Amino acid sequence: MQFKNHIFSFNGIICPLITNKPGTYILLIYLPVKQILRVGSLGEITFSPGYYAYVGSAMSGLRGRTNRYLKPPQKMHWHIDYLLQVGQLKEIFTLESRQRKECTISCLLAQSLLPAANRFGATDCSCFTHLYFAPEKTQIKRILKPKLKVIPAAYGHFAPPGPGSDY
Repeated sequence: MQFKNHIFSFNGIICPLITNKPGTYILLIYLPVKQILRVGSLGEITFSPGYYAYVGSAMSGLRGRTNRYLKPPQKMHWHIDYLLQVGQLKEIFTLESRQRKECTISCLLAQSLLPAANRFGATDCSCFTHLYFAPEKTQIKRILKPKLKVIPAAYGHFAPPGPGSDY
């Protein structure tokens, strides 16, 4: 289905869709229990229960890249695919830009959050990681929400926040 205006209404609430412009995205992922995962060439990584912010770029289009994360992965291609097999994608933050901003945003997150795994999502740059951990989602959202557009993710579809949401 194509959406002409890139917005839609759900129960009277207008929700923006992710455009297909180039940019940077941050996935907010919830992991309910401790997991030990083999993540490609990074080897075994222990993930604590809590929230993770993963920073990535989509220079060929935000919609195409983020839609990939709303479905079960066909094959394990990126480090984040392994975490998404066990974690729950809660929200997607986007920043439209023709310039790569993922390292800049990663540095912003590194000022307040714990790095989750060395080189995770950052094998093609000089960043320590592009995956950050926080026990509570408010720690992550406090950093990102004022700066980026938020797209809630629910059950593999773009959807508005549910009852009791902090939006």
